[in-house]
Amino acid sequence: MVDKKVEHVKWRDNRHAQIQFGPSSHVVDDPGCGPNVLELADSLGLSAEQQESVRAVFDKMAERAMQLGNEIVRLERVLDEAFAERRANKDSLVAVTSHIAALAGELRATHLAAHLELDGLLTEHQVMVYQRVRGYEHGGHVH
Repeated sequence: MVDKKVEHVKWRDNRHAQIQFGPSSHVVDDPGCGPNVLELADSLGLSAEQQESVRAVFDKMAERAMQLGNEIVRLERVLDEAFAERRANKDSLVAVTSHIAALAGELRATHLAAHLELDGLLTEHQVMVYQRVRGYEHGGHVH
């Protein structure tokens, strides 16, 4: 029997996903916590056009991330049920876990692709201010 049963997926602020496994209470959390570009719009001096573009990037990312996250949870439940009903076998285990891993990779790529897209929407100065507010010392992409 699998010891980590998927309890629920919680979408926070349409940006962050938590997948709760019970009874161990292991939580898989999106790593992009902290202030985002829209929360810092005033500090960054974002124009109305920039805010609209940033919102569109986040909305597109959130929609795809929710689809992927929901499919991951569905497959985790399939896996859990297969073990609970003693119908899991090596082939099905490999197939389902490989699919989950591929979806998790796509979820991560979706998140990071949005960060790359945001870089193109901000000026050099806005990126510098954002990085300073976030505590990044060595630069990098907008997170």
